[in-house]
Amino acid sequence: MAALAIRAASSRLALAEVAMLHQIKKHPNLPVLYGVARDNSDVVWLVQEYFPLGSLDIQLEVWEGMLSVTSRLCILQQVCEAMMSLRLQGVLHRDLSTRNILVHSLHESSVLDVWVKVSDFGLACALQDVDDSKVRREDGDDLPIPWRWTAPEVYLENCWYWKSDVWSFGVTMWEVFTFALIPYLDMSDDELQRQVFVHGHRLPPPALCPAGVYALMQKCWSSKPDDRPSWSDIADILVLLENNEQDPESCRYLI
Repeated sequence: MAALAIRAASSRLALAEVAMLHQIKKHPNLPVLYGVARDNSDVVWLVQEYFPLGSLDIQLEVWEGMLSVTSRLCILQQVCEAMMSLRLQGVLHRDLSTRNILVHSLHESSVLDVWVKVSDFGLACALQDVDDSKVRREDGDDLPIPWRWTAPEVYLENCWYWKSDVWSFGVTMWEVFTFALIPYLDMSDDELQRQVFVHGHRLPPPALCPAGVYALMQKCWSSKPDDRPSWSDIADILVLLENNEQDPESCRYLI
């Protein structure tokens, strides 16, 4: 059993993550938690399975220009499978991004050698009923919100819906196809909230991105949660994109 002890940045978030990981059912694209411990300084350590390649954002920078479209679509398929499992279990992640995806293995072209897992459940929350529609952001809530990956309704309505995670998936797709550029790099959080959440600005198509891939990102960024695709819809679209990756009409490149 290969394991790694990770020092938690926040004891409160670490304990919340431990509770969530104990609740989540096993899935090939979700991490295994072996235990939790405190040291003499009262620092919380998470003991989880070892990921030799670390986080996806770092690996995308290492592999810039070398990972095929097929390999990147495979990464996104696995992330989608993990998020679909969380949805069925009544879990909102609320912090999906490439920095919170851990990498077992990558290959420039062989999908059989691609294996990633969605991690970091410090901001995740469980709904008592899987059909509950939203979670409110309470006044005085000091949760650190990753605004560059967060859906407009969190800012405009103070709540997360089931498909708020779908918006974050669209931003994660953009990261994968820009090899981990920072979303809205030229905007402050205040400007982002005004331009993206209020005025409808969206991230531009990544260089050399298949048109169908960017179209899916745009669907994930629909202003209304109900207009965004479901996880099963996304899974089906990703399979079609992978199957048609060599089709010049469906996968012509945008610059």
